[in-house]
Amino acid sequence: MGPRPVTLEETYEYGDARDEVLACKPGITGWWAATDRNESTWRSGQRQARELFYVRHQSLGLDTRVFVKTFKAMRRGK
Repeated sequence: MGPRPVTLEETYEYGDARDEVLACKPGITGWWAATDRNESTWRSGQRQARELFYVRHQSLGLDTRVFVKTFKAMRRGK
């Protein structure tokens, strides 16, 4: 679990939170992918907000929620 990997150029879209996000180990799924992957865009800033939420609130409980939401989405084929 963790924020999805991004390119060097994309890291600057996090602004002042860039170092905070880079300090978190990336994952194959995370809060953005589990909740709003198809609705939140990079251009709107929604993806960055979701990823930053994960970085600032990471815990076993949040990881469990991400896992369950990801599993449900996979079963539904989304």
